[in-house]
Amino acid sequence: MPEKSGTGVIVGRFQTYKLNAEHQRLIDIVVARHRRVVIFLGSNPAPSEVNPLDFKWRRELFSERYSGKVEVLEVPDAPDDRIWSQELDRRILELRPEGEVILYGTAAGFCEAYSGRYPTEILE
Repeated sequence: MPEKSGTGVIVGRFQTYKLNAEHQRLIDIVVARHRRVVIFLGSNPAPSEVNPLDFKWRRELFSERYSGKVEVLEVPDAPDDRIWSQELDRRILELRPEGEVILYGTAAGFCEAYSGRYPTEILE
């Protein structure tokens, strides 16, 4: 197995009451590749039918299985993907990441919308 390096960033909404096998596989792959793993949960200040769960609830999804292995932070929605990408980059820079930073997501999700400074990798 290759040596862990840099920072892996997972970006998603995770609007679910329980992490499923695919969520866990995605997170496990990134944890295996990187020394530091950060999960940014996209959030909207007002719950909706599509996004009913708040940040605190979703952050708890990761605490039992991934405590000490991942950091879970919030990134707010923005009216424009370019502005949102800049905000995500700013929040990553605030973490003072060491080494290469790679952002992970799915083809139908975040990778399509992101236009920031970091490379992305689609994990299906």
